[in-house]
Amino acid sequence: MRLVPTHPSSDLRAGRRALEGLPFVEMLDDWKWLPKLRRWRLHCRLRIDSHRQETVPSLTDWYVLVPATYPWGGIDFYPAKQGGLELTFHHQSFNSFGDENVPWRTGKICQQTSLRHSGRRIYDHEPMSRDERLAWHFSRAQEWLLSASNDALVQSGDPFELPDFPTRTIVQTAFVENSDSFQIWSTTPERIGYAAVMRHESNEGILFLTSFMDVRRKRILDNRFGVALEKSFRKTGDALWIRLDTPPVLDPWHPPDRLGELLKILAPKGVELKAIIQQLAHPIRDGKRHLLLLGFPIPRNIGDPPDHFHWQPFLLPVLSNGKVKGFQPKENSYQRRDNAVVLQDNMLIEWVRSRNWDSTELTSRGALPPEVARNKIALIGVGALGAPMAHLLVRMRIDDLIVIDGDLLDVGNLCRHPEVVKNVARPKAESVATSLNAAVPHANVSFINKNLSACDEKDLQLIQDRDVIIDCTGNDTLLSELAQWEWASEKLFISVSVGRFARRLFYFVYQGKRFPHESFAQKVSPWLAQEANDYKDLPWPREGIGCWNPVFPARSDDIWLMASMATKLFEYDAMHRPVDSVFRVYEQSFVDGLPTGLRKMDDGASDAQR
Repeated sequence: MRLVPTHPSSDLRAGRRALEGLPFVEMLDDWKWLPKLRRWRLHCRLRIDSHRQETVPSLTDWYVLVPATYPWGGIDFYPAKQGGLELTFHHQSFNSFGDENVPWRTGKICQQTSLRHSGRRIYDHEPMSRDERLAWHFSRAQEWLLSASNDALVQSGDPFELPDFPTRTIVQTAFVENSDSFQIWSTTPERIGYAAVMRHESNEGILFLTSFMDVRRKRILDNRFGVALEKSFRKTGDALWIRLDTPPVLDPWHPPDRLGELLKILAPKGVELKAIIQQLAHPIRDGKRHLLLLGFPIPRNIGDPPDHFHWQPFLLPVLSNGKVKGFQPKENSYQRRDNAVVLQDNMLIEWVRSRNWDSTELTSRGALPPEVARNKIALIGVGALGAPMAHLLVRMRIDDLIVIDGDLLDVGNLCRHPEVVKNVARPKAESVATSLNAAVPHANVSFINKNLSACDEKDLQLIQDRDVIIDCTGNDTLLSELAQWEWASEKLFISVSVGRFARRLFYFVYQGKRFPHESFAQKVSPWLAQEANDYKDLPWPREGIGCWNPVFPARSDDIWLMASMATKLFEYDAMHRPVDSVFRVYEQSFVDGLPTGLRKMDDGASDAQR
């Protein structure tokens, strides 16, 4: 049971005392406990020498919320409703009036923002001591105000930041925009039109924008979301779209909250919003709500030229239609009612969350370099090692992958295989491909439910088209078969396997038109002999009853560790293309039983030969 604080802790009192030395801070109230928020509150006034009194007064009032765990936890600054900022600036949440029951607005500022342009590097690193942390946040808040007053919250070279459109619905939209589609938008004269909206059968909360059309329904641009997603799309209606030249904001960075505000922003841009809605309204007079999309070009960084589009939607109210009593079922009658009753200036805009699902955007947290990601890969064997490699490659932006395996998924595989129970007794290749296509929006994973030796001419033609052939079977017979093939063009051949208990990784790579099996066998054989000697007295684990019951011993964490290393080695070789065959061995290392990572062994030689 949580304890209810009766008075500020000694840490909070120490943090409060440290503020007394800051000449720009005036305390209006001391610590006050907020039981609903379970946070402590300070009411204060900050002073700056303002250059923009009309938007950033010299004196502004603030409420500061601090957790009882101080000096740990978040410290938030909100403008006061009386005497605080009323507009929204860069690096600030949408600054509305908010909850009537609290004395502060919603516009929390970001004190963590880089203030490199202020020249005061002392503020770059947040201290965590009780005597320094609260004062540091107050100093950052003052620097934020000074930057806002100087119109310097963002500088050339800073990452571009979208306005904080206040969303009031759990619905989200997904679109695909990149430099290629930007060129299409840059050359088309169309400024308004319709967009097809789809839902996915497994997630009703996301609206996918699949195509953009002009007013005559002529297609301008198609959005592609990946084969698995598109197979389960169903049409849910049309959206209206309007193309703008700049984001629809009030200075300095304040999104409109009411329709009247949006009308005032768009009118000087030559966009008569109500007239456009009425022009496009006929197909959406169906008694349902539809999206209106505002699109505008944005750059990657402040000061750079725009290179892609962003679509910011909001939900239109239900427009007048034949179900409305007292109005003739005619378009001009509907329009009069819309202007008089539906599209009123005080109408609250229901902005909808939107996200660019372009593969570059979705893998920004970590992706292979483009020159590696564009490789078309055939991965042979999606068992305990191959399946993790497939997952790693696709999640790091390998969009074109064929997985090849003739085995069925066995329930015993699940202890280290990423597949699930429902796919037991189904083909491994198909199961892995289906899972990846469903998990990664832009994945294009196909499958061949056969062993390589059983592939027909149609299958082989698909494999011939690959840039990289990765073998994860650990099967000497398959590699000898691979060596019999003469390829039309050079391939990057990679063979990946693990030793017993996945303590060692064996990685072989070669660039050429034929897999050099003899060279591979010569290099791997001494290591396999050493494996046999190292574990000669250990029995193989058994699974089930029968003569085929021995199984390969290796835990899932060890397998995934080796799959990760193999993926990193592939990235290196795909970028540096070896001029001759290369054989690498990595071995897990331990000190006093604690794992210390992977150790690279001498290439191609066993301990006995060194």
